[in-house]
Amino acid sequence: MTHELESFGRVLLITGAVVAAALVFHPVSERTRVPAPAFFLFAAIAVSELVPALPAVPIDAVQQLVTEEIIGRE
Repeated sequence: MTHELESFGRVLLITGAVVAAALVFHPVSERTRVPAPAFFLFAAIAVSELVPALPAVPIDAVQQLVTEEIIGRE
């Protein structure tokens, strides 16, 4: 039970941080004319370099996510 609660708390914390970052980066991206997803990309790069214990995402999962996103826009 405790492990499930910790996992849920961790997911909730990460989700809240992403939403807060989106709220902060939106006005910044409008002022600087840099797309908001670029800020998330740079943040992901920084976090992956600063926290090397994070598990790597399999390339198959990335390809599937990108392909579904592109197909969904057409």
